[in-house]
Amino acid sequence: MARAAGEQTVWSRVVDGIRGIGERGMAIAGAMGLTPRDSDPLVPERLGRLEPKAFAAAQAVASAARELGEREAAFSRNDLIRTALERQGPVTVTMIEARIDLLQQRGLLIGSCPADRDRMLTTEQALAMETKVIALAQAGKDSVQPIADKDGIVARLQEQARAIGLRRLNPGQEQAGVAILTSKDRVHLVQGGAGVGKSAALAPVAAIAREEGRQVVALSHVGRIAREFGEKTASPASTVDAFLARYGRVIDGSASADKVATARAELSGALVMVDEASQIGTDRLARLITLANQMDVGKLVLAGDVKQLPAIEAGKPFAQLQQHDLRQSQITENLRAQTPQMQAINRALEQGDVAQAFAALKPATIEVAPGKIAGIAADMWADLPKEQRDNTILLAAGRAMRSAGNAAAQASLIDRGQISARGIRLEVLDRV
Repeated sequence: MARAAGEQTVWSRVVDGIRGIGERGMAIAGAMGLTPRDSDPLVPERLGRLEPKAFAAAQAVASAARELGEREAAFSRNDLIRTALERQGPVTVTMIEARIDLLQQRGLLIGSCPADRDRMLTTEQALAMETKVIALAQAGKDSVQPIADKDGIVARLQEQARAIGLRRLNPGQEQAGVAILTSKDRVHLVQGGAGVGKSAALAPVAAIAREEGRQVVALSHVGRIAREFGEKTASPASTVDAFLARYGRVIDGSASADKVATARAELSGALVMVDEASQIGTDRLARLITLANQMDVGKLVLAGDVKQLPAIEAGKPFAQLQQHDLRQSQITENLRAQTPQMQAINRALEQGDVAQAFAALKPATIEVAPGKIAGIAADMWADLPKEQRDNTILLAAGRAMRSAGNAAAQASLIDRGQISARGIRLEVLDRV
């Protein structure tokens, strides 16, 4: 405090001997670990037009907005303030808030009512990207030849399902298959919760597409899911990232004519199916649809669930596309839930009714005092026949409960004479 009051701070030393407002601002930004550049959309002022501390505040807000925007298309004002202050420059909350207000006045940050201090914000670029994805998808409407004729298509789908070893397609799966194969729109959305058989519904679709001479590609955001999806649909599989990297130069326009011709030969008329499409962020989906439009892909199927798996990167384009006039199918019948109880639980969760889900679980629920949970659960587990026990898992809400459950499970087995107490350690029977 004495040094600050008497003229010298860490920041005054940073700019010591540097002339010019712009050079001082750049020196402070460099000490903050930032790399300012002209034409930054969130710092429209030219370098050297802001006094050093105002320049530092502007760069801190721009950097924070970019960081938050990588994860979510919208973020709270308080998160933006906090993240900007974490840049640790010579800036205050007041300076950061003033900069945010200025960007909102200029339309570079977009938010709700200024009186709402907890309001959400987004950048002009994020909003433009969302609009771009919707426009790209709508550009493919009524632009492709159907993969198959409508005549007899239901029978073909059911026949292929039987040939693959699937059960008979239910009405939702059947309708999705018919719409994908016979519509003239390039982009088709398939929405369905967990266990409704979205990927199973696409397996006979892929088989018919191959019969019609179309290439088929299976994609997903995660490598393991992509491989499983490829196996289910008997199609070459890849992650979305690997697929986009393969055609990256085609998308950005820097590929040679030969490369573009090769890409067109591979993708023109193809059926490209994306599983768990709700995990894909706005930027990646924009590039994927751009490639589909450029290479005249026959059908781009985006299958997922808006409630189950949100996008990992910024944006929720799969959910946003469902709000527009695009071809989409709904698959609702849950195939994974076999018992009446599980069916009731799934219906409740589909409707967001958590209370009803717990009501459905109540007949299979044992209420015990908090301190006795681990012991009772361990005893129930230890009482099972060994074959059942080996296929039964105990789940705990935290590390303390897990440790207590492990200790109680071992004590139960020791009491029953099924293991020796000698040399036993808590982690040996980690059933959690």
